Amino acid sequence: MRLWCSRWYFVFLNFVLLQSVMLPSVYAAEKFRKAQAIRPDVQIYSNASFDAKIIHYIKPGDFYYISNKTFGPFYKIKVSDKILGYVADTELNIQGVGAIQEKSFVDDPE
Repeated sequence: MRLWCSRWYFVFLNFVLLQSVMLPSVYAAEKFRKAQAIRPDVQIYSNASFDAKIIHYIKPGDFYYISNKTFGPFYKIKVSDKILGYVADTELNIQGVGAIQEKSFVDDPE
């Protein structure tokens, strides 16, 4: 009985270690995607707001890392090791997704 329990303990311990060590590394790659600008002089903002300070501009042809998570109509973008900012979702062509189409404005019903 004791040998049987120690085998199950060993199997359980290996299962827990596998999940805590191996699985996070698999999902870590999904935190970011690559994207490029769809037109010249795409604005990079300091915060996720069109009223925020413009800190940089990007151009088509170069790929940048963006977050999977959106912040309203913005993605967080890494332009370089020193420049992190926010870019409007409609300004990007995202690898595997394509360009995000602008949504039409709908007035509140009166």
